[in-house]
Amino acid sequence: MAHDLEAEAQRLLRVFAHLGPEDLPQIAFGPSAKEAFDTHVFMTAIFRRAICATAVADELLLKMQAVGFRRDPWTAEILIHRIQNNQELQRVIVDFAKLWLMDFILPCCYKLDIDVTTREMERCAITGIYSSQAFTPSTKDEYGKLMCMRIIPENVRHNEQAQQLIRIFTGGLINTVREKINTAENAILMSETITETFRNFQWSLKPAPRNNRETIRSNLVVERLAPFQVPKIAALRPDSPVILGDNVASMTVICPSQDLCRLHLAAAQIVDDCRLFSAIERYFN
Repeated sequence: MAHDLEAEAQRLLRVFAHLGPEDLPQIAFGPSAKEAFDTHVFMTAIFRRAICATAVADELLLKMQAVGFRRDPWTAEILIHRIQNNQELQRVIVDFAKLWLMDFILPCCYKLDIDVTTREMERCAITGIYSSQAFTPSTKDEYGKLMCMRIIPENVRHNEQAQQLIRIFTGGLINTVREKINTAENAILMSETITETFRNFQWSLKPAPRNNRETIRSNLVVERLAPFQVPKIAALRPDSPVILGDNVASMTVICPSQDLCRLHLAAAQIVDDCRLFSAIERYFN
């Protein structure tokens, strides 16, 4: 029987928004499972931020059917009641949430570098500072150490589960990231001082407004997620443009992929919705 996936995804969003911390066990992760957070908050964020929520809904409902949930007909109220009174359903949901955390969110946090210095003309595309390795510092401009930062980290290429979850999350829009991991589409040259905060999802990138002339090449601007009090990104302005080089050599290098940036942003928004910034920092450190 065909299912109305759009309606089911909306119902699941209502279900998890309605549930409270007493209805589902927390998700525990990290060394000795010291980090924990509310499953219903995480699931709400997944369905709110998914590029293709219908595919995520179908995947969850299939797992719920395997433990006896009857998929047709059902309402949000029916499912809320069953979750509150069925430990098997609770286990399926917690396992599903933990899968997305461990094999989608966390793998997207690692940092490694590749080279796009030609495209950015040895300048940070985010802050505009010049590379202290490539230029002799002067009193006119700001200089610092730059890094080529992957949007989606290299380790995802070897993680089949992460790639499958990305396919589901994007509804096949990103069918595979394996071929793009080591390309200029998946990298941005930026100041070393902001790479860690990008890795930890404290800021991301989003499509630029059509009238922003500074982003003609990149079509991207900054999206702040963490509070302004975070020292390392205190000066990072929301909606500031991602500026690429404009000489002949830089024009030969492909621009960052908007689809990959949308994926990074969606993962960052989930982390923000669940207030996971500090937990992720502790997890990696």
